[in-house]
Amino acid sequence: MLQGINKILSIGFTLIILFLVVFLIIYYGFARVTKGPTNPDIIRIEDISNIRRIMEVYYHSNNNLQYLQSTTTPLSIREFTLPLDPEGYPYGWIDNTADSQKFCVWAKLEGKGTYYIATPLQEGEMSYQPTSLNECYKLSSP
Repeated sequence: MLQGINKILSIGFTLIILFLVVFLIIYYGFARVTKGPTNPDIIRIEDISNIRRIMEVYYHSNNNLQYLQSTTTPLSIREFTLPLDPEGYPYGWIDNTADSQKFCVWAKLEGKGTYYIATPLQEGEMSYQPTSLNECYKLSSP
C-alpha cells in the first residue's frame, strides 16, 4: 500500500513540474510578444520627443517664457529626470545660453547613421551631427 501511495505522489509531482514548465514557457513567450520593440533607435527617438515635451512644459510654466539654458545636456528639468541613451550616456545638447528662446537636443541613430534632432519648432532626422543652434533649425518641416 505504501508503494502505491509513493507511486501516486511521484506521478502527481511529475505532473505539477510539467504544468509549471509549460506555464513558464507560455508566460515568457507572451511577455516577450507584449513587451514591444526593443530597438535602441526607437527608444532614442521616443526619448528625444519626450525631452522636447519636457522643455515645452518648462517654457510654458516659466513666467519668463524661456527654455532651460545649459552648456551641456541637463540631467533633469525641475521634477523631470531626463532619460539617458540606451547605452547609458546623456543625449547630445547644443549650448543655448546665448538664446533662451531656442534649444537643440539630439541622438545618433545607429541603424541609419543619422541624427534625430528636436527643437522647439520641430523634430526630425539630419544626416550630420549638429554643432550649433542654427544647424538644428535647418531641419525641413515635419
